Amino acid sequence: RQRAAAAAALAQVEQLRAAASGHAAESAEAVKALHGAERAAATMVLAERQRGAQAAAEAAAELATARAEAAALLAAAHNAEVGAEARGSEARLQLQAASVEAAEAIAQIEGARAEAAVARARGEADAKALRAAHDAAVEARGNIRVFARVRPPLPKEMAEGGLAAISLPARPEDGSLGLRSVSEGKAGLFSFDRVYGPAVATAELYDEGVAPVVKSFCDGFSVCVFAYGQTGSGKTH
Repeated sequence: RQRAAAAAALAQVEQLRAAASGHAAESAEAVKALHGAERAAATMVLAERQRGAQAAAEAAAELATARAEAAALLAAAHNAEVGAEARGSEARLQLQAASVEAAEAIAQIEGARAEAAVARARGEADAKALRAAHDAAVEARGNIRVFARVRPPLPKEMAEGGLAAISLPARPEDGSLGLRSVSEGKAGLFSFDRVYGPAVATAELYDEGVAPVVKSFCDGFSVCVFAYGQTGSGKTH
């Protein structure tokens, strides 16, 4: 019985040794797995650190770029503000100069208006005096004036003969016109305000007889000018 008990005890020892060996193997595998996990964790931490460092560098670069752009914007804004102030000062100076020029121009215009009013008043007075003098001259010469004008003879009349003998005054204002019929032997002397011969130009007749009447018409008077004579007497001429 003692040998059996000893054998059983040895068997138990062997089992315990086998179990211990199994546990040791499991422990070795666990240690190996733990080391692998530690290496993987270290690799992941290193990678995360590297990515974090790269991200931080990129963020720092972006921040530096943003700061540079902000500085450039601030400088541009400052320059724009300075330029605006300079332009505003220049514009104020130009506005002040324009205001002074406008005031001077207004003063000149007012002076010119005053001078024009004085000149207009003088002109109206002069025109009134001229109208009065013209009216007085017209009335002195007569409101109704009759002029006689002898036209040149036509070639047909010259060829046929029988024209009346005409006696013209030495001056138109003498106003006497003598006629004597060659065929009938009759003679007559007629009086007019003015008498013009065939050599007198139409402009001279207009200046003396028509222009004063036109002037009176422009001054507001009723006037009348007409040519009287039988057919062929020379009214159109």
